[in-house]
Amino acid sequence: MATATGTMRKLHPLVTLDYRVRVVSMVVVALIPLFHFAGRPPAPALAGMVFTGLLWPQIAYLVAKNSRDTRAAEFRNLLFDSFFVGCWTAGMAFSLFPGAVMLAALNSANLSVGGLRQAAKGLAAILLGMVVIGIPMGFRVMPESDLPTAIFCIVGILMVTTIFGYYGHLQTKQVRQAKNVLEERNDQIEEQNRAIEQARKTALIVAAVLALIAVWNIYRGRFTVTAVFGGVAVLLTIAGLFVPVAAREFHRVWMGIAGVLGYVNSRILLTILYYLLLTPYGMISRVFGRDPLDRRGPSRDTYWVKRKETRQTQQQFERLF
Repeated sequence: MATATGTMRKLHPLVTLDYRVRVVSMVVVALIPLFHFAGRPPAPALAGMVFTGLLWPQIAYLVAKNSRDTRAAEFRNLLFDSFFVGCWTAGMAFSLFPGAVMLAALNSANLSVGGLRQAAKGLAAILLGMVVIGIPMGFRVMPESDLPTAIFCIVGILMVTTIFGYYGHLQTKQVRQAKNVLEERNDQIEEQNRAIEQARKTALIVAAVLALIAVWNIYRGRFTVTAVFGGVAVLLTIAGLFVPVAAREFHRVWMGIAGVLGYVNSRILLTILYYLLLTPYGMISRVFGRDPLDRRGPSRDTYWVKRKETRQTQQQFERLF
């Protein structure tokens, strides 16, 4: 059970993608000779159709799945796909329409998964297949194709490219989702690191303040107070330097206390400022008739206050810089 699980974990996504596409595409490749030979393929061609359409996709998947390097094994499977296409191209006397469709499909598959290098190897495998089957058949060339064969080839290439594109889209979507999840985890880790760093700074700053208080109390001769503040300073220093979990908990409690103090102090200070400073000032201003906004005067066209003198000249207004 453990071995099977380990094998599944090492399975390259390309193996699954190509298996799904190969099951359909090889059936299409195997059925093209049926139309080419007008429903009466010879016995060797019939055996090749059964192998290509039914057996080879399963064999390729098992070989790749049980290989040590599943990605490299799947690249080799694509070369075998190319070889079989070359064999069928020569076996159908280089019929133009089926050959072009099969060659285009395999070449695009090799390009999409392995780039130019894999495509070059695929073309070499196609040529090898043509030679292997072409030699015993005398390289017989009959490029024409009937209408049913052409229609089936068009339908087949549409099916294969659609399936390949769809599963490729699904795989790309999974990769993008995995990337997003990884980025979110990295952001969470960075946020935790920043929180731990801030907690350490808080613990060390408070420890430094408490240490200064302890030193001051040594000077004052208060050794009990010195022992308390000094002991807490030592504990906070140890937490800030070596125990980030404890520093984070201290930071959380400390910020909670600071929030409560800030809530209370701000309201007390604002209340004192309003009732002991602003309210008396407003009342005294009313008693002495002071009106800085000039709200009690008669109505007028403009409330602009004209200045008797100004230091600015017209040139200064025109040239501000």
